[in-house]
Amino acid sequence: SGRLSPVPLAPYISYLQRLGVSCESPTGTLPLKLKGPLAERELVYFPQLGTQFFSGMLLSLPLLEAGAQIGIEGKFSSREYIDITVSLMKSCGIAFDFIGEDFISLEGGQEYSPLLDYAIPSSGYLSSFPLLAGAIAGKVSLEKSAPNPQFESLLQSFGANVKRSGDSIFSSASHLVPAKLDAISLGSCLPQAFVLASLAFGTTEISNAIALK
Repeated sequence: SGRLSPVPLAPYISYLQRLGVSCESPTGTLPLKLKGPLAERELVYFPQLGTQFFSGMLLSLPLLEAGAQIGIEGKFSSREYIDITVSLMKSCGIAFDFIGEDFISLEGGQEYSPLLDYAIPSSGYLSSFPLLAGAIAGKVSLEKSAPNPQFESLLQSFGANVKRSGDSIFSSASHLVPAKLDAISLGSCLPQAFVLASLAFGTTEISNAIALK
């Protein structure tokens, strides 16, 4: 219900079908009926499908009897959520084998152990919102903030004041200038870029807008 209903699922349905999953969706949106299991064990993943879909795959694959191997074709705009997912899975006893950043092997038949004590990691994405407020309307200082180089670079692109010292970061308002940006590179920072562009004196250009569809 709600916002999920109109989300186009065609790219995900097409990908799952390539892996041998039966998918039924008359409209290409919800409702969606799936029937597995996966027929493929050697997967190629395309970052354009996003980190949320990839995290869902990572969470599921250790439960398969045979496990799977994943090769990543391209680069994610940000690996923060993937790293958090992997860290959480390891805390639950799931074993991984990595070869660089673009190949992951997961053994099958694994079980998740319960979490007895777990601290939610700090999020560079959530920290970006108060820092955005500081950059456009005042001053904000955050302690124990997870690094978010992508967002910090975005602020600097518009001429905002941003300084990091260890795990602390500070932002403050200044004269915002227009920027030339790439929608694909912006990733999850796109909404923040729109806010900054609306307040910058001049015209901001964002290329590869087709990626927003």
